[in-house]
Amino acid sequence: MDTLVVVRIVAALAVIAAGAFVAGRRALFLIRLVRAAQPMPDRRGGVARKLRAQLEQVFGQRKLLKWTGPGVLHFLIFWGFLILQSQSLEAIGEVFDPDFAIPLIGRWPLLGFLQDLFTVLVLVAIAGFALYRLAQSPRVDGRRSRFAGSNLDQGWYVLGLEFGLLYTVMVLRAARAAKGTLPYPDGA
Repeated sequence: MDTLVVVRIVAALAVIAAGAFVAGRRALFLIRLVRAAQPMPDRRGGVARKLRAQLEQVFGQRKLLKWTGPGVLHFLIFWGFLILQSQSLEAIGEVFDPDFAIPLIGRWPLLGFLQDLFTVLVLVAIAGFALYRLAQSPRVDGRRSRFAGSNLDQGWYVLGLEFGLLYTVMVLRAARAAKGTLPYPDGA
């Protein structure tokens, strides 16, 4: 095995382990928080109604779509990152196998098309949010600004990280396409 391959695999495993550690700590905190809560017997039942409400609120983004512009942008980012998790899985798999494809669906042309489509849609949404933040800036609108009194740096940080993630994935996909290892050259 080539030295570069070993370094790549060890580095990837270290990053995965660090991410699992951080996620595990957060999961443990949330589990302890839920266990500390008092039981609420009157909230039992109505599973179908609760499931429907979750589907509408979470997957349908119903409340956010009431804010037309920002709601649509958030909808695109939410669904984009759900679909684009498949790209993250492919990137992790590629560390170990350059020809990696997700089992069962990894060579499905529609998946490649959806990944590319939502990459572009999320980039449009990020640009839209950046323009929205600039237009609604407290420096421009003062106290009338939607962002008056908030920490604007955090929002820019999130938008920058989202852009960085998408940019990295686009470079990875371009490299895989150039090498001929992209799992669905016809759909993407």
